[in-house]
Amino acid sequence: FQGTIRTIFSFITLFGSLLQCLSISWRLTFLGLSTLGPMSYFMSLFCRYNWQRNLVQQELQREMYNISYQGFEHIRSVRSFAKEHEIVRYYNALRQESLDTDTKRQFTQSINGIINSWFNLGTKQLLTYIAGMIILYQSSQQTTTLTVGLYITFETYWNTLYHTINGIKGMYGTYDHALFMAKK
Repeated sequence: FQGTIRTIFSFITLFGSLLQCLSISWRLTFLGLSTLGPMSYFMSLFCRYNWQRNLVQQELQREMYNISYQGFEHIRSVRSFAKEHEIVRYYNALRQESLDTDTKRQFTQSINGIINSWFNLGTKQLLTYIAGMIILYQSSQQTTTLTVGLYITFETYWNTLYHTINGIKGMYGTYDHALFMAKK
């Protein structure tokens, strides 16, 4: 229930901050929104890879559970045929593969965070540069549709918009993880 309310609140905040950005400068808003496409593309690649790694991780953990359960369930047979070392060796190999898979998933997650931060930085630099050029051009033409104060206000609403989009991506990841766990 709390996730649903948070999702509704996020979409209201997203819509409100988008409207405010559009009312201040539609050109800067569309310029900033044009950078969201590549960010969304990288996020979808990350989600697809993460989903596949989770499936592999789940299968490895299921196999580890089966090995340990069968080993303890049939302990007399295992000992009578002296197979304890082979079962332990196989279990350790599965555990190591599971740890490697989880490490790859965590590494990919950190790379996604770094790429996301770089896109955010690039977007802010691009918006600041273009806004500065617009303000300088307008000051030479004696028109004032965008001022430094309006740009700071725009940047505040843009940050709200960006953080709301990241929050929605985080909720999507949470729902995706819940869906994955439900299929388990």
